[in-house]
Amino acid sequence: MRWAIFISLFCFAASSVSNSLPPEHESARLLLIVEEAVSNSDWLLADESLSKMADLQIDLPVPFFFYNGWVHFKQERFEKAQRSLEHYVVKVGPSGAFYYDALRLLTTIENTLGKKSDTTDGDKSSSGASSEEPLLVNKERDAYVQSLKALYLTDSPIQALVMQINSLLSSHPFTGSRLKKATEKQGVRFQVSIQDNMLVLQEKNYQSGFPQLSAKKLEVNGIDPFIRFECSSKHIVCWLTHPTDKHEKWIMVDYDELVAAELSQAFTRLIQLLQQK
Repeated sequence: MRWAIFISLFCFAASSVSNSLPPEHESARLLLIVEEAVSNSDWLLADESLSKMADLQIDLPVPFFFYNGWVHFKQERFEKAQRSLEHYVVKVGPSGAFYYDALRLLTTIENTLGKKSDTTDGDKSSSGASSEEPLLVNKERDAYVQSLKALYLTDSPIQALVMQINSLLSSHPFTGSRLKKATEKQGVRFQVSIQDNMLVLQEKNYQSGFPQLSAKKLEVNGIDPFIRFECSSKHIVCWLTHPTDKHEKWIMVDYDELVAAELSQAFTRLIQLLQQK
């Protein structure tokens, strides 16, 4: 009973101390809680702490908008997530700590909202189209592809997508280990190219101690262009499922859900464009 009283008094005292902090310091304290909650996937705690930060009525720290967007995304409040992430991107520019992570999340949200819109249109239509059928890429209006064309200084959407995919694959090779050895090549590395309108996937495997090289071609006509992905934090891996067999692991990268999400969107757009040629 005495311990219960002591703990209650301690919690009350701690609460009183934190609540008496000046707003700018309380905001910093809450941001640390948000960061820890996000790293532990405790989205409810993160959401509550972000709400408390917003109630402080002070200028919010810039990272707030990234974490706010991420938490809204995880709780499927996609429009709010989009607005918060867009604010963050515009505010910080390419030098921001989470700039590219925010762009990847925006890409995932764009695709998610597109799928929802496509499903709604399919429900209203009598064509009987599958609710999972993705929107076809509009070559002129796809903002993601347009941004990649500007980034890589090319007029070819296919070339821009290939370059972005290879950039992501090169910077996130699969090792299955949390400890990276910068002085030696590890794990499995992938690279894509286009030959005769077919997708060519090259794989370099270093897991046996020396590189083993293989390449496979994929005929894209007639396949489902929507590439799915899965991740396992336990095994430190994310993988894209094969376009013709959702049970087969096709491409693997080290665990990073945002990277896997962008890869799935980039491959989807690439296959759609190849199918339109």
